[in-house]
Amino acid sequence: MPESSSAYSVKGPFENISRAGRYGYTKDPCERDFNVAYYNALQWVITGNVQHADKSMEILRAYASQLKAIHGPDDPLCAGLQGFMLVNAAEILRYTYPADTYSAGWNQEDSRQVESLFRNVFQPVLTQFYHTPPYTNGNLGIAVTKVQMAFGIFMNDRKLYEEAKEFFYKGKDNGSLPNYVAETGQLQESGRDQQHCMLGISCLAEIAELAWSQGEDLYVALDNRIMKGYEYLSASNLGYEVPFTIWKDITGKYCDWQNLGEDGMGRFRSVFEIGYNHYVYRKGLEMPYTG
Repeated sequence: MPESSSAYSVKGPFENISRAGRYGYTKDPCERDFNVAYYNALQWVITGNVQHADKSMEILRAYASQLKAIHGPDDPLCAGLQGFMLVNAAEILRYTYPADTYSAGWNQEDSRQVESLFRNVFQPVLTQFYHTPPYTNGNLGIAVTKVQMAFGIFMNDRKLYEEAKEFFYKGKDNGSLPNYVAETGQLQESGRDQQHCMLGISCLAEIAELAWSQGEDLYVALDNRIMKGYEYLSASNLGYEVPFTIWKDITGKYCDWQNLGEDGMGRFRSVFEIGYNHYVYRKGLEMPYTG
């Protein structure tokens, strides 16, 4: 795809980014830039072609020096989804493309600038979300949590990591695990549409995968609740009958969905492999619908 090419022409950097509103024009180009940073970091590791590493470094350095603010509406989602691409690219390059081996590689100034970007531009948006009474569907809080956990790991900041883990287990928000996935596997957004459900469950799995890399098993939480969510979502999108109840959400705003959301039904996104890999290949459990 074009976004994994080292020949990609960077669209930014921008000083201000947003998903809509005054700076909404930045949504598509900066999302592409951030995806390119991540995809080229992956391509570097896979192929060993330094042109991919250099393209990813170009984008990280450009935004670290220029990006000043993330604006609403939906600024937590912007910070969560787009920040996650950047921090994964940075994590890869920091440890596989060092300046003492490659002349254009990651150096101490990159560490300082990129950490400053994450801590001073992205993290305040996440912190503000955590300190605001719940007001959104759960996918947003889950996206916030996964990037805060990733920032905590990248910056060796135990406090950020533990806050994210606490939110995953107990957050008073639709985005905590018990408030997003019921024991039956039904998701908080099952009555809304299927694309947001796929986003939410995959972000929960990514949180668990981050913790797994740190030696902690969040996949097992609430009797493998993430697995139940995957199976419910898979079964319903394959056309099987699943139990559905009208959801009483934390905000009180999303309690009127009477049936499974039809929008996006049967259009599977590439978010199922991560959960299947853990529960089936690592743990030997069965996920027949996901399979």
